[in-house]
Amino acid sequence: MKVLPNTTNAQHQPINSENQHTTRRFDSLMNKFAGGMAKVDRSDFRKVFDYGTPDVHTPPSELQEVMILYSSKESLPTRTKIAHAAVYNSANESDAPLVSALEATENCDALNVIIASHLKHTNNCLAIVGGYESHHIQKWTRVLERKGINREDPLRHVSRGLGTTGRNFFEIPGELSTRKHWKRLKVYLDSLQQVKDELIPLAKRVAKNNTIIIMVCNFGQSVLLMNFVCSARSKGFDLSNILLFATDMETVTLAK
Repeated sequence: MKVLPNTTNAQHQPINSENQHTTRRFDSLMNKFAGGMAKVDRSDFRKVFDYGTPDVHTPPSELQEVMILYSSKESLPTRTKIAHAAVYNSANESDAPLVSALEATENCDALNVIIASHLKHTNNCLAIVGGYESHHIQKWTRVLERKGINREDPLRHVSRGLGTTGRNFFEIPGELSTRKHWKRLKVYLDSLQQVKDELIPLAKRVAKNNTIIIMVCNFGQSVLLMNFVCSARSKGFDLSNILLFATDMETVTLAK
């Protein structure tokens, strides 16, 4: 039987003789990904870090702050008082320090942003596991396809397309769907040379320093397109070398 080290006493040891009620926020066994914690106002965080996805229009009170976890003492904010409060609880202040987005991340060499579900009708949990860094979030659920949630079932690994009702939004295409798309692919292949003859002069016209930004959008994703354009213009970015492929007339009208 493997005996785990007893960290209970170490976790609740006072860090100095001046304050006998000061304890670490997190167990030392999680230091590599939770060595300290700070909070940032949500609106401030969004202003500093524009990560592209639309925000909740009216965030409820439970979503007004962002949690920042630190993986090392070197990544903590520079101010000694804030760094200490990020790592330790105290009798006078048990809550994590609330600081600006810039101060909270001033010593971070990298920042991974995880957008957690805000849906009220789901009992979601978030697990952070130390190890090789992955930019893929695994999803485990008690949902069975076409049956919905059954809390008597164990959690199992599913695709991100499986919704809470049991519907899989990324189902493997069947034979009828495959044959339908074969016909569409044939239209593309038959007209490929004609499209290239039209596209090459257009691409040369919009290119800058031999560079073109290619975007594809349909009307269902048009809010992301508008968000991108508005954000880029607010920052003074040049959008003249973007070549947009719109898949429907509504998006064509919107883009123009």
